[in-house]
Parts: sequence; structure tokens; C-alpha cells
Amino acid sequence: MRKPKRSRTDAVAAHKANADHVERNVRIRKSLIQSGGGGAFTQVPIRHGTCIGFYEGARSSVKEQQTPGFDDHYLFDGEAGGRNAHDPEGRLRLVDGTIVDVHGWGNDEWSKMKTDGVAWVGKDANWTRFINHASSAYQNLSVCTTSSRFGRSHAMYAKRDISAGEELFYS
Repeated sequence: MRKPKRSRTDAVAAHKANADHVERNVRIRKSLIQSGGGGAFTQVPIRHGTCIGFYEGARSSVKEQQTPGFDDHYLFDGEAGGRNAHDPEGRLRLVDGTIVDVHGWGNDEWSKMKTDGVAWVGKDANWTRFINHASSAYQNLSVCTTSSRFGRSHAMYAKRDISAGEELFYS
């Protein structure tokens, strides 16, 4: 017997609930990428196909991106220019409640961090800004830049089962 098809509203609510669960269980620390900065690590197992979150950021136009001095370090292409999670006023909240400015941190600063981050406190971004790019062998996430399936743009979902403790990577 076939399962009844969920309504779009129910599907979007389920994806948001999954994303909220993952967000509560992500830790930000030094990436496993040797030359990388911060990385996002899940503390719970994630099943293949689960929506883990949405890349947040201010929408930026192609014209804006061509402006001298535009910081594209956190730019995620798609949907008419993309989303830019560059959030200069944002800060990382640590497990102990401390708020830390990690802008400009390199390997040394991330390696010396003793307490994991748990949330990005900012205006235009969220924790997904710490998910790093990786080669296909390491990718465990896929991204839908425009998706009616997830009800929003830039939805990230598990490409495979992901174990607790793994760093999250996409391309």
C-alpha cells in the first residue's frame, strides 16, 4: 500500500522541523580542512534526504557584486544574484554564552578556541555560513538554490546518512 502524499504545507513544516533540530545540535569549531577556518559539525545523526537548514544572507544583485570592494567570501550563487552571508555585525555565540567576533580569524585563532560555538548572532546570516566547500569525496550535503520541494531557496539536505560528529560539507 502506498503512503498518502503529504501536502506541501506539511512537507515544508517537516523540513523546517528537521532544520530546527539540526540547528540546535550543530557545533562550530576549527574545520577539519587544514587551511580552513571554522566548520559546522553535527552532534546528531542525520538521515539521507533530511533538510538540515537554509543558507541565510542578504540578497545581492549581480550589479552589487561588481562593485569594487564587494566581499564575496560568503556569497552563495543562485536566484538572481545569490545570497551573501557576509555579516560584519554578526558574532559567534559559544556554548558557555560568550559572544566572540570571529571575523578575520585564521587557523591559529580557530585552533586555540577551547569552547564550541553554537549559534551565529547576526543580522543577515545563520550558522550555515560555517559549512565549508569540499571535493565530491567529502560532500555530505546538497543544495537546492531554488526549491518548491523545501518551500524556500538555498535549502541544504543530506546527500547520504551523516553520523554524529561529522563536519558538514557541500559543493
